[in-house]
Amino acid sequence: RLSHEQRTKLSGFKGKLDHLTSSQQSLETQFELAKDQCIAEIRELGRRCIEDTKEKVLVSARHFMETAAVTLRAHFERECERQRDEGLVLKIKDEAVAVFQEDLGTLGDRIRDQAQQFVVSHVQELYHTSWKDDMFAALRQDAVSEHVREEIRMGVES
Repeated sequence: RLSHEQRTKLSGFKGKLDHLTSSQQSLETQFELAKDQCIAEIRELGRRCIEDTKEKVLVSARHFMETAAVTLRAHFERECERQRDEGLVLKIKDEAVAVFQEDLGTLGDRIRDQAQQFVVSHVQELYHTSWKDDMFAALRQDAVSEHVREEIRMGVES
């Protein structure tokens, strides 16, 4: 058994232990709150930094594109002027017209050749299908008529 003094000491220790446990839990709760608050502040700061950086990048990109567009325009205007001065556009046009005329001549030749082939095949087909028969009949008629005339003339002379 414990004596009164030991019990008192034990109760004191238990009270201190309860107080320390309570303090420890309070510290843990405060630590969690502080940690969550720090994380939220860091996230907000990171978001703001990202937004600021995005804005700077957009401004920089816009400036670059505007500068590049102006520079390219000036370059192409100078190049166009140089090509006009050298007569390059006229040379290209003349070459294009020459190639077009050559192609047109080749096309004309091909059309003429195809038309001749069509006419020849069509005439041959007509000859084989109807004209040949008509000519044969006409020649036979002429031969018979000539033979009859010959017979009549021979009969008249005799």
